[in-house]
Amino acid sequence: MPFEERSQASITLIETVSKHFWNSTVLQSLYHIETGYETQNIPEDVREHLRHIRNKTTRHIRFTPDFLIVDKADPESIYYLEYKCTLTTAGYPNRGQIELDAYDNYATLQEMGVKVAVLNYVTYHNRLLLCDFIENIRVVRRSEGLTRTGTGSRTPFVNTDLNGMRTLLDFLVDTHGINREEITPNFRNACAELKSKLPVRHRR
Repeated sequence: MPFEERSQASITLIETVSKHFWNSTVLQSLYHIETGYETQNIPEDVREHLRHIRNKTTRHIRFTPDFLIVDKADPESIYYLEYKCTLTTAGYPNRGQIELDAYDNYATLQEMGVKVAVLNYVTYHNRLLLCDFIENIRVVRRSEGLTRTGTGSRTPFVNTDLNGMRTLLDFLVDTHGINREEITPNFRNACAELKSKLPVRHRR
């Protein structure tokens, strides 16, 4: 998928989830704060410079998770939240995909004791909206080298086991003690809207 389409899909995901969850009265105790690289006012020439340097510092800068979640009711419940939007299926309905540098940055943060959760909308999975901490996401395949496809270069990635992740509904209930009955309608409505706005794509 071209960068512009990926970017728009991510915006749609974030806006939809924000409407049904972070901006709802059910989750009024949670702050949802932008922290990601894309939201910072970094000059374009600096961005281009960083893109060609591959070390831990630049990886951390470029792949800082999108948002920070702060629970006002529980001061210890603070973590980064990264959004992933997976629309294209290649015939593996239980596998997700995360860019390798991004995954490695989240794993490094976790090793330091920094909490990172990944919220993944996967349009071809039987549970559309998943969310879990990075240490609970199992990697089933790791692609180290650059590959080529019919549409151009593709960066290295990891395939993840989607079946091992919790739904966003379960994650919120388990992590923040949200009442399941109160949040279930939000979850259903979000999934229905996302399925309509971001349908599945089939890789050629």
